[in-house]
Amino acid sequence: MATSPPYYSPPPVPPYHELPTGIPPPPPPKPTSNHASRSGTPYAAPHFLPPLPPAQTAASTTGGQPGNPPPASHAPTTSSSPELFIPSILADKSRDDLLHILHSPALLAALYLSHHPSSPHNLSTLTAALSANLERSWRDKENEMDVALARFSARALHARLGQAVGEADAVSRALEESFLEDDGLDDAEGEYVGPGGGGADMGNRGVKASKDVDNFVKSYRGVRALYHLRKERKERWDENRVGGWR
Repeated sequence: MATSPPYYSPPPVPPYHELPTGIPPPPPPKPTSNHASRSGTPYAAPHFLPPLPPAQTAASTTGGQPGNPPPASHAPTTSSSPELFIPSILADKSRDDLLHILHSPALLAALYLSHHPSSPHNLSTLTAALSANLERSWRDKENEMDVALARFSARALHARLGQAVGEADAVSRALEESFLEDDGLDDAEGEYVGPGGGGADMGNRGVKASKDVDNFVKSYRGVRALYHLRKERKERWDENRVGGWR
């Protein structure tokens, strides 16, 4: 076993020579592995200090002053995601049952609607939206119905009845004026030619005039009857004597 010398003698230093400016001096020579100072020193791995606690780290970053409180940590809080919800009813199911449920959309939908925490809220939101849409659709249909039935309303029917009374009166007056201005009832001098007067031609004209009078009277009586009927109905309506419109 080799023994180390009692003392360490450094290697001789070479004579000093002034180096030119800008060139660094060479480093000193490294001791060899056979040197006594390296043979007795065991190799140790580099030792790293443990990480400081958060409070000490904050104190070191703020200058180590005790008066400065450490900044509040903004670490996000982890919460269970609703998508990872597993109903408790599936805890005692076998693997085959779980596979069957997994491949059955109807069963998955039933489990979601009956056991998922967000299902009641989603259902209430959907119900409210459907109710609003139904109410809006009904208002639109009601407006269309009112527009289609506007001509059958009480105001529209009353206006049509008044217009019909005026039309019947105008038709009767026009028929009367046309009868009075008809040349077939008068001769050239403006005198009425009755039946049998003025020879054969006059007799024919008298027969023709008699037929015209009969037709006029028949038409005029029908038009005036319609006029008085409509007028009476309008008067009864104005007096609130019409059933169903009181």
